[in-house]
Amino acid sequence: MGEKVANCVLLFGLGFTDVFPVDVWMKRAIDTYFDGRLDPTTLGRYAGIAQQYLFYYYRDRSRKQM
Repeated sequence: MGEKVANCVLLFGLGFTDVFPVDVWMKRAIDTYFDGRLDPTTLGRYAGIAQQYLFYYYRDRSRKQM
């Protein structure tokens, strides 16, 4: 099991809101909105919640541009 999958299990299955799963969509979002430099630890105990909002926002905008 990789780090992303482990973080997804922690966040979505076990409720650990401080983990920040990073997949290809999150890498693209971080590159686009944060110039490739986002340290998830700066988001504190709700980093996983912020990740969900960022993921949804980026995916939704990507779909609308197609």
